[in-house]
Amino acid sequence: MWYKEELPSEINNEDLDKLTAYVGHSNSDMNLVGQYENAVDILINQIIKEKHRVDTIAHPLLYLMRHSIELSLKENIKYLKKYSKLPFLKK
Repeated sequence: MWYKEELPSEINNEDLDKLTAYVGHSNSDMNLVGQYENAVDILINQIIKEKHRVDTIAHPLLYLMRHSIELSLKENIKYLKKYSKLPFLKK
């Protein structure tokens, strides 16, 4: 299956400003978790709104979900290690 939507040929200044990313402002891993979760929500809502099949983006969408879960688990481990009496080894 192949689906390709053309990008706009002209972009106004307001939309261009929305496309400027300040990636250095992601100052925590939990901020990244939120961004991945937002991406999943935006994509699912857009699929529903435009009445597309989720198959058009299933693999990237699942990757975003998996990576969001992975980052969340790592953050939970870092947070909870202060309550554990077990040694925290990085191998």
